[in-house]
Amino acid sequence: ATRAAGATLSGITTMTAGTLAGTHSEACSGRATAMALLAASPTVSYAPSAQIVSARGYDCTGFAPSGSLGRVLDSLTARRNAQGRLIPSIAVLGLPTLSGTGPSLDSAMTRYVAAGGLLIVPAREDDQPVCTQSPWRVPGILIVAATDSADQVIPRSNTGSCVQMAAPGVNVPAFAYNSSSVSGMVRWSGSFAAASYVAGLAADRWVRTGLTTPG
Repeated sequence: ATRAAGATLSGITTMTAGTLAGTHSEACSGRATAMALLAASPTVSYAPSAQIVSARGYDCTGFAPSGSLGRVLDSLTARRNAQGRLIPSIAVLGLPTLSGTGPSLDSAMTRYVAAGGLLIVPAREDDQPVCTQSPWRVPGILIVAATDSADQVIPRSNTGSCVQMAAPGVNVPAFAYNSSSVSGMVRWSGSFAAASYVAGLAADRWVRTGLTTPG
């Protein structure tokens, strides 16, 4: 979630008071806020007027209770406008850990893509091939690795033919955010940052082309 982008819509959380310190709109490390800003802030993104939906399926330790990530995606898939029509969207899985991945998440990802959504997944940096693993094995998603200033994929990046794209992901600037305020510019590294940049580019292309869905 972010308060610095064009607009923040009502959030989605699958966490309960017993498993989450704070509310779904509060930050833990600030990583998710950085992702939102890289995708849709006025200063560092390609889609400064995009609307952000705060969606949370992990607690602050990186643990995702069974089914929580899938329920978040299903909530996005089910969003409708005042006329009852589905509202397509672009989603980025943060994946601070691989907790919560598996068949349940795969099924929710498939439903999201089938409804016209564009789902962007960071390759992560576990130094292994991943195309047969959840969540990267799901057809129709966009998997993004990170590159450095020399335009080289960063060390330990996960690999495989399913990794279709790479984008800047080393020392990229975005505002940090704590539970009460924006606290300054911080530099972030990893494919989660690269995937967020790509989400902004995709949103900009969606608007410019006039397509009905971003996928």
